Amino acid sequence: MRTVAHFLVLGGLMGATAASAAPALVPGGGSGFYAAPVATSGPALQKKWAIRDFIKEGKAMQAADGGTLTPEHRAYLQAKWDAIRAGNY
Repeated sequence: MRTVAHFLVLGGLMGATAASAAPALVPGGGSGFYAAPVATSGPALQKKWAIRDFIKEGKAMQAADGGTLTPEHRAYLQAKWDAIRAGNY
């Protein structure tokens, strides 16, 4: 009986240690094991907005062109994309 009691105590301690060693939940963190950092300010957020605006503008141009971009619009969007990738928002 004493061996069973020791086993239960050790099992409880190991369970508590494993639980405390697990990564803490992070707000907005999907599975709870790790949440990627979210850009809330600075250049990363500006780049995110620039890409979002680029996509909206490209979709609007494509719709206005009847589903296929004109060569002029394609060149314009390519130049704009290159500027965003280079850090010019």
